[in-house]
Amino acid sequence: MTHVENAHTGADEVTTPLRRDGSFVRFWIAQTSSQLGDEVYTVALPLVVYAVTGSAGAMSLIFGLSMVPHVVAGLFGGALTDRQGPYKLLVATSLLAGTLMATLAALVSAGRASVPVMAVITVALACAASTLLSAYESAIPRLIPAPRLLEANSRLESTRTLCTVLGPSLAGFLTGFGNGGPAIALNALSFFVATLMIVPLRTLKGARGPTMATATPTNTPVRARELWADVRDGLTQAWHRRPVRIGILLSSGANLCTGSLDIYAIFSLRHNLHASAAVVGLLFTGSGLFAMLAAALLPRLGRRVGYAPGMGLGLAGLGSACALMAFPSHLVIVALALMANTCGTVIFNVQWRAMRQHVAGPALVGRISGICRGIAFAAAAIGAWVGGLLATLSGNGSRLYLLSGAVFVAALTLCALSFLRRSLRSVAAAAMP
Repeated sequence: MTHVENAHTGADEVTTPLRRDGSFVRFWIAQTSSQLGDEVYTVALPLVVYAVTGSAGAMSLIFGLSMVPHVVAGLFGGALTDRQGPYKLLVATSLLAGTLMATLAALVSAGRASVPVMAVITVALACAASTLLSAYESAIPRLIPAPRLLEANSRLESTRTLCTVLGPSLAGFLTGFGNGGPAIALNALSFFVATLMIVPLRTLKGARGPTMATATPTNTPVRARELWADVRDGLTQAWHRRPVRIGILLSSGANLCTGSLDIYAIFSLRHNLHASAAVVGLLFTGSGLFAMLAAALLPRLGRRVGYAPGMGLGLAGLGSACALMAFPSHLVIVALALMANTCGTVIFNVQWRAMRQHVAGPALVGRISGICRGIAFAAAAIGAWVGGLLATLSGNGSRLYLLSGAVFVAALTLCALSFLRRSLRSVAAAAMP
């Protein structure tokens, strides 16, 4: 019996507070550190691109490029995680991402970060980050018993939301103080801190799902044919799980509509409303404060309403954000749109993540999460590029796009939630003895 199996069968695992679980706390710190750096980088990079080019199109191009690699890297990263276990991937990809960010920080500080250079590093970072995200999500059900997945995901989301509060403020301050180099350097440091936290987590070393018990040992190189077979199996398993299919539809549709929202908000604030980088950071910080409240209420909300209504509430928030950003004529409107976007994202993501972990189980969660994330990021990239193109050609075009996005998200919510609830009930009924 593996360490992970012991962890899942011990009665103390269900009663011991998660904050006293040493392995979970280390994992929690690692993921939080990485997320703080990501939140700084997410706001700092568009500000750096705007400072270099002054173009919404260039901002959307770089943002879209950060999404595209998730389509492929998420699939193979998830399959590799399921086969090899998350430990090595967490360590290796964190080190790689930290090195890439340190390189970009040096180039930005030296004034040599052209758009092509930023594009290349952005794609490389996205490949590493996609694998890293699959490994993080795959590690959760290996560390935490199934009855506590929603609680664990809610705690992780709470600190992620705290990072959305702190990150933009740091990004605005560091970008305004310097040329963006210090903000990107902070992201590099966050990856190195995460590596230090992950290394002692030996319970994740070689931890694999039940169906991987006869798979390639963790010290044996994985053949490309075996990895591709795992990807095909993951695609098949995701397709045959109706809740996963519907969840992918909902998340990718929402990302298609909201993919350019943050970029359009930053461009509107800087170009149209003439807000400083510090003000941009403060507005993102304010939206994060409301998202923190949503994350704090999520465990109680999840127990009362279930996955499907919770996802619907999140989609309603995203639709409201699109409607507000269709008319960004005042700082208050942009602030309300950002608040609705971050709150809706938090509510939807926690419910969707916990649901697919529950449906997939430890054996498939890496592949299925990679598939779900890859499709969603592809939709976000398309949305970002379309929104950026419309912003470049015509401000009114962007408003129409965002308004249609609000209508589209509302339609997805109304049409799909009843099917999702029915599918989850059938899964629960099939699991009963």
